[in-house]
Amino acid sequence: MKTRQISTAIGLGLLLSAISSQAAEPSPVIENLKPLQTGIGNWEAQFQDETFGPVQAKMTSRPDTGGATLDERWELLKDGQSVWTARVIYFWHVETKSIHYVYFASDGAHAAGILAKSSANEWIWHVSGYDNEGRPTTAICRGALEGNNKFTVRFTSQFTAGDPQPDSQLYTFKRVTGAGAERK
Repeated sequence: MKTRQISTAIGLGLLLSAISSQAAEPSPVIENLKPLQTGIGNWEAQFQDETFGPVQAKMTSRPDTGGATLDERWELLKDGQSVWTARVIYFWHVETKSIHYVYFASDGAHAAGILAKSSANEWIWHVSGYDNEGRPTTAICRGALEGNNKFTVRFTSQFTAGDPQPDSQLYTFKRVTGAGAERK
């Protein structure tokens, strides 16, 4: 489904949208993943999903494998019930000297991508994979950090089986807990 493809792409990139080079604590990740450490924690958003209607999105990001990877767990909830989950793993690709990721979703969609930083608080990434119907997909995404507790993301240049798809809505995520979270 197209919506799940968009949700899949969100899962691939949301952590990267929350990037900041400022860290208050020592990094729990390897040197090459330090730009992602501000995204560690729990994030939430609410939006209108094309398949499920109004949903709550939850994402948890944490270091894994001794800090050599970052592991994101995604979940879409409809009326408090899980309707979609995904896992994203970020890693340093030694040969290309860049951050890559792989993505797997509960509906069968899967993808991989590469990241590029475009400014101090914005990242661009390329997503390439297959949707839950086995059709090839690709997208370009831009995400921006607004302070340490909010980020936005939008998907553009989306194609499914070679057919252009409309740009996504602007998704806004807020930090619940984790690195940089405001203390109350």
